[in-house]
Amino acid sequence: MPFTEEYKKLMLIGRGSFAAVYKVRHNKLGYIRAVKISNEMVDSENDRAYRSFLNECRLMLKIGNGSHPNIIHIYQPRLINNHALVEMDYIDGQTLTDYIKEHRWIPMEEFWKFAKGIVGAVGYCHADLYRFLMDPDEDELEPDPEDGSKFIITPEKEKELQAKYCVNHNDLHSNNIMRRFYDGRYILLDFGLAIQGDRCVKSSSRADGAYEYSSPEKLDGKEITAASDVYSLGILLYEILTGRVPFVMGHGNGMADISRIYDQQLHETPAPIGPLRQKVFEETHPGEKYIRDYPEGLDEVIMKCLEKRPEDRYKNAKEMLQAILSVSSCQETKDHLLIETLRAENADLRKRLSEMQNDARKTPVIAARSEQTLRRLREIRQEDFELLSEPSKEWYHDNCFILPAGSRLPSSEEVSRIRSSILLPEDVWTANDSENACGEKYFIAIKDI
Repeated sequence: MPFTEEYKKLMLIGRGSFAAVYKVRHNKLGYIRAVKISNEMVDSENDRAYRSFLNECRLMLKIGNGSHPNIIHIYQPRLINNHALVEMDYIDGQTLTDYIKEHRWIPMEEFWKFAKGIVGAVGYCHADLYRFLMDPDEDELEPDPEDGSKFIITPEKEKELQAKYCVNHNDLHSNNIMRRFYDGRYILLDFGLAIQGDRCVKSSSRADGAYEYSSPEKLDGKEITAASDVYSLGILLYEILTGRVPFVMGHGNGMADISRIYDQQLHETPAPIGPLRQKVFEETHPGEKYIRDYPEGLDEVIMKCLEKRPEDRYKNAKEMLQAILSVSSCQETKDHLLIETLRAENADLRKRLSEMQNDARKTPVIAARSEQTLRRLREIRQEDFELLSEPSKEWYHDNCFILPAGSRLPSSEEVSRIRSSILLPEDVWTANDSENACGEKYFIAIKDI
C-alpha cells in the first residue's frame, strides 16, 4: 500500500466500497491513529470521488475538531501516490451494535451516559456549532460592550447562524457509534451523509442510510431537518432500553423487508418500551423479577422523538437533551431526598440502639423488650423496598445488612457459630424459634452499629 512508507500498518479495522480503515503507527513520530485510505486510484484532485472525500473531511474538521469530546477527531487529508488518505483518532472499542448484541440488557447508568454523550454531540452539531465557526467580520457580529471577548447574539441572529453553520448528521445508527473500552465513552462517527445548510456531503456509499433508523420524511423523500436526527436518536434510545429497534429489518434485507420498514416508519406506532425492557431483563436474568428501573417521563420523551410529523418532535437534539436531563434530574432529586431520609432514620436507629444496649445491661426484662423494639424498627415490607430506586437500594446495600424476605431468622446458637462470617449483632437477628421466617419483610441492620 502507498502509505506504508510513512506508517506501519498494525491491523485492518474495516473495509467499505470506497475506502479501508487501518490501525497504524507513524514511523517517525510513533503515535497510534486510524488511517482511512481510498481503495481506488485517484487520477487527479478533480476526481469526483476525491472531491466527495474532501467534502466529508472538511466537514469533520469543522465538527470533530470543534472540541466536543463525543465526536471523532480527524486530521489533515492528503493525496499520497494517487490514494486519498486521512488520519483520525483510533478508538479502541466496539460499535454500539456489537455492545447491545453482546449484553442485550443495558443498565440505566449506561443509558444516561449514552444519552448525555451522543444526544449532546448531535445537539452540539444542531444548535451550538456556530459558536465555534462564526466569523465576527463576515457574520457582522456586534461586540458585547460589557465584555469585549463576547458578542451580542439575538434570537434572530442565532437562528441565522445556526442555518449557516450547524449540521444535520443524516445517518445516525448503532454502527456509526463506538463505545471506547477504556472509559465507556461513546464516540459519534461518519458524517458521510451530513447536511450543512442546503448542501449534503454524500461521501457515504449508502444512498439512503440505515432504513431502521430513518425518519418518515427521509424515507418519503422530503426535507431533512434537525428533527430528522431527533427521530433517529429516539430509535437509538429505544434500542438501548429494549435491546431492539422499533421496526426490525429481516435477515435478507430484500426489497420486501425494505418496503415493510418503509410502511412501518411512516404509519405504525412503536410498541411500548416497558414490556420489552421487562422481557429482555427476564431473558438475561433467569429467575429474577423485573422492577421498573427508569423514570416514567422517559417513555414520553422517547415517544415524542418518534412522532411521525417532524413538527411534533423536539426541534433539535439540544432541546431533546434538555428534556432527557430534566427527567434524569427529577429522578436524582427523588433519590437524593430518599437517601437523606434514610440517613436520618439510620442515625436515629443508631441512637436508639445505643440506648437499648445501655438498658439491656440493667435488667433482662428490659433487654428482651429492647430486642423486640429493635427488630420492629428494622423491618421493611418487601414491596416497599422494591419500589426504591436503584441508587437508594445501592445505598441500603452499602450501609446496611439486609436479610431478604423469606429467609429464616437464625437461632442464638446458629448466630454464635456463624457470627464471624455474617458480622451481625446477635440481638437483632436471633429468634426464639429457629423456623421463624421473615415472611414478607426485609430485616435491616446498620453496618456500623
